[in-house]
Amino acid sequence: MKIMCAVFERKLVWISVLASFLTLVLVASEVIQLQCTEDLRDQVSRAPAGSELVASEGCVWQTNSAVQVHRPMTIRGVRVRLMPGIGKKPAIWVASKGVTITDFILIGNKGTIRQIDRQSLLWVSAGNFTIERGRLVNSSRDGIMVHAIRSSKITPEPVRNGIIRDIVGIRNNRDVVALTTAGDGAIPTTHILVENIKAYKSDLRGAVEVGDGVKDIVIRNVYARESYYTIAIQDHQRSALETNNRVEITNVVGIANKYGILAQTHRPGHGHFNISGMVFIGCHRPILLKHIDFASLSDLRVVGTRERSPIKIEDCRDLSLQDVSIRHSSGKDGAMEMYWSKRVKVEGLTLDAGSTRFACGIEFYKPVGWLETYLNISSMNGDSVEPLKLFEI
Repeated sequence: MKIMCAVFERKLVWISVLASFLTLVLVASEVIQLQCTEDLRDQVSRAPAGSELVASEGCVWQTNSAVQVHRPMTIRGVRVRLMPGIGKKPAIWVASKGVTITDFILIGNKGTIRQIDRQSLLWVSAGNFTIERGRLVNSSRDGIMVHAIRSSKITPEPVRNGIIRDIVGIRNNRDVVALTTAGDGAIPTTHILVENIKAYKSDLRGAVEVGDGVKDIVIRNVYARESYYTIAIQDHQRSALETNNRVEITNVVGIANKYGILAQTHRPGHGHFNISGMVFIGCHRPILLKHIDFASLSDLRVVGTRERSPIKIEDCRDLSLQDVSIRHSSGKDGAMEMYWSKRVKVEGLTLDAGSTRFACGIEFYKPVGWLETYLNISSMNGDSVEPLKLFEI
């Protein structure tokens, strides 16, 4: 009965999300043609709630301050460029619920400001939003950043219910999409769908970050190339509220990145992650998970890892790894390294005999005195490779 109630409550949550978006769509809107020669900030500021602002294809606005959206509306087709040397300001700030921004291009000023003055191109601080079909280029920080207002002067609201999809990021300093919280997790970001995200040459980060206490997040169809990672899970150790929970990630491709899935996390543990459908080619370390409990990784393909173990797990509990295949890879250690982890199940590990070379299948490190390995292995396929080596540390 409790399980049925939980499922029913989850369905009700998503039904309410859908209903809120349908309500916004059904509201009659006034269509306003944006004027290329007039300040975009002034035009957005004057627009009534519920209106649709449309830019012609040739318009490009240069700005030295954020275009602030304080009413529910739709903005379509804008192209905005931040002026060189302008720091601490996004190109667009979504400060109202019920905003849609679509078919846009935002260009940052990476390389012209100090690192301490960097800012994301698009900041979303209110829920019930849709951000879609956009291109983000040369941001000094993230492409899109989602979190509530961080201020002691007002009482900020959580950011709930949003869609980010069909986004391309090129040469941004950090993430194409960054989901985080305010107040060190006290003001949450929840129920966000992120899908169809592509990152190219994100120097310091990658395609998507979930961090500092976000919950109920769905991430689908993510691609990153020549970046630091594909997807990251993070906290900053400022509060126990920064634990990320209930995150579903599917269909992830990373090529020539340092990491595939990277967890930069700490105790207390993050939990309830379901990650499936991963392909990592030429990545330094495809999987690095730390301090994540009740997680499942399945359908993982690794190709061309040469320097170390492709998969490293540290202090994870109740973890399942299924259907893992490694080809054209080698390292002096095991194909998987696991440290201080409990109740780990590995089912279906395949090391291609003709193209892989590792010391063993799994290296499992446990503290002296542990009476059991806390590890369950089934269906490992690796010719002439020792399946498991145990170490006490």
